[in-house]
Amino acid sequence: MDSRFRGNDRPLGNLIDEFTRGYGRAPLRLEELVEKHYLGRLPTDPFTGSNQTWQVVMEDAPLSPTQTALGIIDVHSGSDDLSLDGTPYSSW
Repeated sequence: MDSRFRGNDRPLGNLIDEFTRGYGRAPLRLEELVEKHYLGRLPTDPFTGSNQTWQVVMEDAPLSPTQTALGIIDVHSGSDDLSLDGTPYSSW
C-alpha cells in the first residue's frame, strides 16, 4: 500500500465537513457520523485493518460562541508504518 492510497481517508473527511455544515458544529466523536446516519459504520483504516485506530484532528477554536466543546475537523490513519517514500501513513 502506498501513494495510490494517499488521501483514502478523505471521503471520511468530506463527511466530517458535511456534518459540520449540517449541524453548525463539528462532530465530537467519529461515532456521531454513524449515529446521525452519515455512515452505516465507521470505515476500516486501510493501514491498520481496524476502524478503531483512526487519529482525529480537533478544532483549535469553536465555530460559534454557543459551542461548548471542540469537534473533529480531520482524520488520519492510526498506523505507525512508513510509506515507500518515507512519510508516515498517519500524516496522510
